[in-house]
Amino acid sequence: MSETYFFEQQDGSKIAYNILEPQKPDDIKKTPLVLIIGCMSVKELFFGLKEELVKNQKVIIFDNRGMGESSVVSPYDPISLDLMAQDTIALIRHLGIKRFNLLGWSMGGIISVLVASNLPLDLELEKLIICASPAQPLATDYFENLYNSPKPQDLPKNIQEQ
Repeated sequence: MSETYFFEQQDGSKIAYNILEPQKPDDIKKTPLVLIIGCMSVKELFFGLKEELVKNQKVIIFDNRGMGESSVVSPYDPISLDLMAQDTIALIRHLGIKRFNLLGWSMGGIISVLVASNLPLDLELEKLIICASPAQPLATDYFENLYNSPKPQDLPKNIQEQ
């Protein structure tokens, strides 16, 4: 298992991520793969594929805000797919990555399309891979309503606090 790191967003939310290093030292120079997980999922979901994923490149995987080890400032903070796309871009910049491949699974596919659609000029997306997801953000209301539904008092900031 690789070490978990944390990146703090401007609003105080903390994004938990792992860097999976490639098997061959020469592959460190190749374009890294950034993975975006699906709704209510955690980054560890992809760890079963670690050996395959790191055969040819470095892999960055993270928990979306409020999921897994990532947190929000308050459980009442609104969460949107656009905000998660901004988190992705901020993490990529934080890691000093200029060129990357992006794989989004399920809801992560929708977030990936939003990242690609709003990519800043200083970043270059080489490949966009979408799995088990629509190719356009048709269901944003569904996911945003799910994340922003009424919450009971004293709700934990992330899954680990439960």
